[in-house]
Amino acid sequence: MHKEIWTIGRILQWTEQYFQSKEMDTPRLDGEVLLSHVLGKDRIYLYTHYDQPLIQDELDAFRPLVQQRAKGHCV
Repeated sequence: MHKEIWTIGRILQWTEQYFQSKEMDTPRLDGEVLLSHVLGKDRIYLYTHYDQPLIQDELDAFRPLVQQRAKGHCV
Protein backbone atom coordinates (compact mmCIF):
# COMPACT_ATOMS: atom_id res chain seq x y z
CA MET A 1 0.00 0.00 0.00
CA HIS A 2 1.31 3.45 -0.93
CA LYS A 3 1.70 5.86 1.98
CA GLU A 4 1.29 9.56 1.27
CA ILE A 5 4.47 11.60 1.67
CA TRP A 6 4.16 15.06 3.21
CA THR A 7 7.08 17.36 2.54
CA ILE A 8 7.66 20.72 4.19
CA GLY A 9 6.53 22.48 1.01
CA ARG A 10 3.45 20.37 0.55
CA ILE A 11 2.24 20.75 4.10
CA LEU A 12 2.82 24.52 3.98
CA GLN A 13 0.72 24.76 0.81
CA TRP A 14 -2.04 22.62 2.30
CA THR A 15 -2.04 24.58 5.57
CA GLU A 16 -2.14 27.92 3.76
CA GLN A 17 -5.19 26.81 1.74
CA TYR A 18 -6.87 25.44 4.86
CA PHE A 19 -6.31 28.66 6.80
CA GLN A 20 -7.53 30.71 3.80
CA SER A 21 -10.75 28.68 3.82
CA LYS A 22 -11.13 29.74 7.46
CA GLU A 23 -10.66 33.38 6.36
CA MET A 24 -7.60 33.90 8.52
CA ASP A 25 -5.59 37.09 8.04
CA THR A 26 -2.10 35.58 7.65
CA PRO A 27 -2.55 31.98 6.50
CA ARG A 28 0.95 31.43 5.10
CA LEU A 29 2.75 33.05 8.03
CA ASP A 30 0.68 31.12 10.56
CA GLY A 31 1.55 27.82 8.90
CA GLU A 32 5.23 28.74 8.75
CA VAL A 33 5.33 29.70 12.42
CA LEU A 34 3.60 26.49 13.51
CA LEU A 35 5.80 24.24 11.38
CA SER A 36 8.96 26.07 12.45
CA HIS A 37 7.96 25.46 16.05
CA VAL A 38 7.33 21.75 15.49
CA LEU A 39 10.63 21.27 13.66
CA GLY A 40 12.64 23.49 16.02
CA LYS A 41 13.95 25.44 13.02
CA ASP A 42 13.64 29.00 11.72
CA ARG A 43 11.39 29.95 8.80
CA ILE A 44 14.36 30.16 6.40
CA TYR A 45 14.94 26.44 7.01
CA LEU A 46 11.47 25.70 5.65
CA TYR A 47 12.41 27.18 2.27
CA THR A 48 15.90 25.75 2.10
CA HIS A 49 14.51 22.28 2.88
CA TYR A 50 11.22 22.55 0.97
CA ASP A 51 11.39 18.95 -0.32
CA GLN A 52 12.24 17.37 3.04
CA PRO A 53 9.71 14.71 4.02
CA LEU A 54 8.18 15.00 7.48
CA ILE A 55 8.19 12.04 9.83
CA GLN A 56 5.01 10.83 11.51
CA ASP A 57 5.93 12.36 14.90
CA GLU A 58 6.26 15.79 13.26
CA LEU A 59 2.92 15.41 11.51
CA ASP A 60 1.30 14.28 14.76
CA ALA A 61 2.66 17.35 16.57
CA PHE A 62 1.66 19.74 13.76
CA ARG A 63 -1.94 18.61 13.30
CA PRO A 64 -3.35 19.72 16.70
CA LEU A 65 -1.57 23.08 16.42
CA VAL A 66 -3.25 23.69 13.06
CA GLN A 67 -6.61 22.74 14.53
CA GLN A 68 -6.15 25.09 17.48
CA ARG A 69 -5.04 27.96 15.24
CA ALA A 70 -8.04 27.43 12.96
CA LYS A 71 -10.26 27.86 16.03
CA GLY A 72 -8.72 31.28 16.60
CA HIS A 73 -6.14 30.49 19.25
CA CYS A 74 -2.96 32.59 19.07
CA VAL A 75 0.17 31.17 17.53
